[in-house]
Amino acid sequence: MHRDQFRSVDVSRAYVASHIDGRRWTAFGENVVLLQNAPPLRDQLMWLAVLDAGEDAALGSHTSLELAGFKSFSRESTEIHLIIQRGSRATPMPGVRVHESRRLKFDDVVRTRGLPQIDLTHLCRKFGLVAPMRQAQRRNSSGQWRYLDSEWDLPSGEVVVLEVDGRHHLEVVQWQADIKRERSIVISRRWVLRATIFEMRLEAGSVFSDLRAMGVPTLAELSASQRAIAS
Repeated sequence: MHRDQFRSVDVSRAYVASHIDGRRWTAFGENVVLLQNAPPLRDQLMWLAVLDAGEDAALGSHTSLELAGFKSFSRESTEIHLIIQRGSRATPMPGVRVHESRRLKFDDVVRTRGLPQIDLTHLCRKFGLVAPMRQAQRRNSSGQWRYLDSEWDLPSGEVVVLEVDGRHHLEVVQWQADIKRERSIVISRRWVLRATIFEMRLEAGSVFSDLRAMGVPTLAELSASQRAIAS
């Protein structure tokens, strides 16, 4: 917990200090407290890093891919990667690598399992397309959360579905399930576009160009149609 959170639930500084002095709780820097004396679990360390750095911070790099469902694939992924605003401060913590950025914006961040990560709706605004009408997160056969499946209702009455695949979709069992699932979507008379999460992070312009080619309206077209209805 952040120390400000204790105050918001009327827990006194003296009470917190007594638990820390008694080695029942563990202080991390001046801002956050772990409510146990054992070392933090991985998810707890993510929270400690984010809470300590404040609102202008988010998890990024390999850690954001991990939260999106990727398995570890390099030595760097064992560290927790934290992005903060250039000039901000973060308490050094073992296992946490801090990156400073001049371009970190609040609109670029979304919460995954409560933790900040990049948002599809923001990407729609960035590339000038309307946001999807429906978004859903589903668990796969291994119990992992899939990334967002998104649908757009087109003016023609058709429906476009965007499926974003994480790294685990390369596994044979998951790949087979994806093929079966895609058939069921096509049978329901919906168009399916698929992209990898790497594309969404590194080549999103290409994906959104394809969505536009399929007939997904732009924000300008939506505004024009709304004005026409109003008149």
